[in-house]
Amino acid sequence: MPRPADVSPDRSRSRSTRLVTVGISFEQALLERARNAVYWTPGLTLTELVGVGLIKVIDELEGQNGGRAFAPRPRKNHPGRRMQLAPISPNGLEDAGSTR
Repeated sequence: MPRPADVSPDRSRSRSTRLVTVGISFEQALLERARNAVYWTPGLTLTELVGVGLIKVIDELEGQNGGRAFAPRPRKNHPGRRMQLAPISPNGLEDAGSTR
């Protein structure tokens, strides 16, 4: 079965690009769908599938952000802990009225 053009992995990535392993929890049904898609798509890996999906969603979110990339986080979060939402707007400016 040929691979759809919009799911092909980016093989142009240089060998110096470092992949980082993270632990993420998924609903069982979603993980099974992903594993099935990888199994039936020759050459596709779970890492590539998740990477392509993240790129598509982040591109969409940045489009909703006026076409701009989000500003860097004001501080790093600790692995395994949820980030606390700070009262800062996505463009990096403090939002005094926000109670997020």
